[in-house]
Amino acid sequence: FAETALSDQIVASETYVLEFTGYGKTLIVKNKMSPDSFVQLSMQLAHYRLYGKIVSQYEPVLTKGFYHGRTEAMRTATEKAATFCKTWMNPSATDENKLESLREATVYHSSGIKDALTGKGIERHLFALKCIADKNKIATPDFFSSKAYGKLNHTILS
Repeated sequence: FAETALSDQIVASETYVLEFTGYGKTLIVKNKMSPDSFVQLSMQLAHYRLYGKIVSQYEPVLTKGFYHGRTEAMRTATEKAATFCKTWMNPSATDENKLESLREATVYHSSGIKDALTGKGIERHLFALKCIADKNKIATPDFFSSKAYGKLNHTILS
């Protein structure tokens, strides 16, 4: 039955391939931007264009350089990302303004990735502290039930 259900879903799906030729790797490399940061910020901009707001976006960063390393969380929704999205959507912004805000946002994002890669992230650390407290029935600080912490952990984009 599982095969039939999967087959029905495949047949019901439509796939279209779009080849975008407006720009590509050359633009990203020429402007010294990280391709990963470019894609992450593009996702944030797409959401902003559709819904008009910046949302929590999760990107896993491998920490395999550490013994038993797994992942750290990188959050793309930063002030630099918000400025980039607002600038990009501003009809009076020049192409130079838009490109500069993209550059600044990608540099900031890449810096966050480096921090996470080198063990300077905080999200997994906070999560581990909360888990240990819950397991040992220790009261957790109000921070863990704050609106800000809840918003951070309500991931919309990934």
